Amino acid sequence: MAVPARHHANHKEIVFRDIRLSAPPSTAPAAATPPKPVSG
Repeated sequence: MAVPARHHANHKEIVFRDIRLSAPPSTAPAAATPPKPVSG
């Protein structure tokens, strides 16, 4: 399937962001990365 890399990266960001928001901060997979400003 031809999926634009930009769309794929954006999808991954959304997924990781959702996981980070739904999971406790201590067990968040993206806890190692600096928090990004959430716009919206």
